[in-house]
Amino acid sequence: MQRLRLLALLTLLSLLALTACAPGAGVTDADADAGSADTAAPVEGSDTMVIRNMGNLTSWNPALTSDGASIQARDLLWPSLVNTDNTSGAPVPGLQTWKVSDDSLTYTFHIRDDAVWSDGTPISSADVKFMIDAIQSPIETVYETAVEKIEAVNIIDEKNYELVLSEIDCAFLSGLASIRLLPSHKYAADFSDFETSDFNMNPDVSGGPYILEEWAPTEFEAYDANPDYWGGAPAIPHLVNRVMEDAAIGVQALQAGEVDYMTMQGDLFQQITNKDDLKWSSFPQTSVGFLSLNWKDPN
Repeated sequence: MQRLRLLALLTLLSLLALTACAPGAGVTDADADAGSADTAAPVEGSDTMVIRNMGNLTSWNPALTSDGASIQARDLLWPSLVNTDNTSGAPVPGLQTWKVSDDSLTYTFHIRDDAVWSDGTPISSADVKFMIDAIQSPIETVYETAVEKIEAVNIIDEKNYELVLSEIDCAFLSGLASIRLLPSHKYAADFSDFETSDFNMNPDVSGGPYILEEWAPTEFEAYDANPDYWGGAPAIPHLVNRVMEDAAIGVQALQAGEVDYMTMQGDLFQQITNKDDLKWSSFPQTSVGFLSLNWKDPN
């Protein structure tokens, strides 16, 4: 994943216990009403933050998506196997801690005892095995390189398991930071509904800081804080991601008080640096731009 995008996501998580993503500079409306008359999302004054989302998400299943809008949404619901330090980018404990064997081939993980899904089901070793096995299956995903050297997933008990590698990989933990867990009890054990399950588009269980409350495709996603989140209840009770694909429209909404937070770059950023009612911060961009073509024969 792009290091800058991860940095932006993790910085906002640490400050507000929520997530937003996109390269550039973060800007906040210091005096906004946190909503607008145009949105049908449940916005209630100062206890709600409204964030500009760069586009329409394609699925809530984190193994099936890599677009920015879906990534922005997924990090609110699904816990990561490994966290990333905001400054250094190094892998750090979050949901779980780990130990590495002397030969660097076996990683033993412990999932936090208090980590549960929002329906009360423990986040478990079985969830980890399910997700890794799904990514290693014939299912099409961009995350297979993160788990391609995992030779075995050995479950010790509900909260402890081992990952055995086929060869030493110094970037293994960093790769795991791109993997998000799903509640395995919401899917068929044989992955037969992994790509087609209604849960992919209507998730009613969360393991992250927020729970999906309402979703209007192409318009907004509305979230409520997860009171049972293992990382602590979020400081912002309600969150709304408003879809604004055009960044220029997002800037206008920010200046009008209809959006509280967005990220941007280039000329748009210059438009807001002298606004006294806006707070902004900048950070270096180390992302890589690329064009991906779909060569799959539709026939």
